[in-house]
Amino acid sequence: MFLWAVKARIVASAMKILGMVEIDGVPTLHHYPRDDSRHDKMAKSIYLRNIASQIVDLFIVDEKSYNSIIDQALEDHDFHQAR
Repeated sequence: MFLWAVKARIVASAMKILGMVEIDGVPTLHHYPRDDSRHDKMAKSIYLRNIASQIVDLFIVDEKSYNSIIDQALEDHDFHQAR
């Protein structure tokens, strides 16, 4: 049951990012390019990674947590450089 809930939230998030109202709808945002890149695996990978990153950024990692993680990483970097 838990996995269904997680998958449903991922689908709902993707639909929101893509600007879709119905599961069978057509995306109104972030259209896939209509050129030769449709056959390029790297272009497909970049497109999917971009969408996935937006889902994670908007719905999984909130801005406060993200800023906290970045601040901690910068402090650690400064500490190691000072040593």
